[in-house]
Amino acid sequence: MKSVGWESESKKLKWVPLIIVLAFFAGCTSPAKKACLETDWSKLGYEEGVRGERVDSSLSHRQSCQREGVPPDMLRYEQGPRQGLEKYCSIRNGQTLGARGCSYLGVCPPDLEESFNAAYHDGLQIHVRKLSAEISTLTAKQVSLRQKLAAVEEQMSYLEKEVAQARTGQERMLMGMISEMQMLEADQMSLSLQIDALEMDLKKMRQRLYQIKKQADFF
Repeated sequence: MKSVGWESESKKLKWVPLIIVLAFFAGCTSPAKKACLETDWSKLGYEEGVRGERVDSSLSHRQSCQREGVPPDMLRYEQGPRQGLEKYCSIRNGQTLGARGCSYLGVCPPDLEESFNAAYHDGLQIHVRKLSAEISTLTAKQVSLRQKLAAVEEQMSYLEKEVAQARTGQERMLMGMISEMQMLEADQMSLSLQIDALEMDLKKMRQRLYQIKKQADFF
């Protein structure tokens, strides 16, 4: 009985080296190859379609998997984008994207593009109105800041003349005017920085408005 048990254990031990080798190679799978093996190609294509991306957006990943010896399942992958695009190219999504000022890369299939484009352009008009209103608000704010800056600079000019004309015995008044000029200089710098920042924002917003109007064929 002991001999039979020993032979049984011996047979089991023969498989140990093979199991260890298989485990070793399984553990040596590169992260890139593992990612390829775990890729759901149909889901990948669907997500590209839902995001409105071009078909070649996952090209580098597919090429990488090909090099790793894991060819992409193109049959499943090509089924995904159409399903995703049906959601992306909906009328509702078209208007939402337009209202947000998002770009459209022309990915919608012919049977969905006409209705999508109409909704997208409607949305762009909403975005144009909103952006125009924001530009008007910032422009008014900039005008107000410039008026404040002009008043500060006028006051500084007046104090400079007063300081220059100060007489002996007016040291206390002179120190007060100098202190006030220093505060005005701080206000001048703060206002100038705010005006410059607004000018940069307005420049970007006007460029964006021009691009959107051109894209929407408003000209």
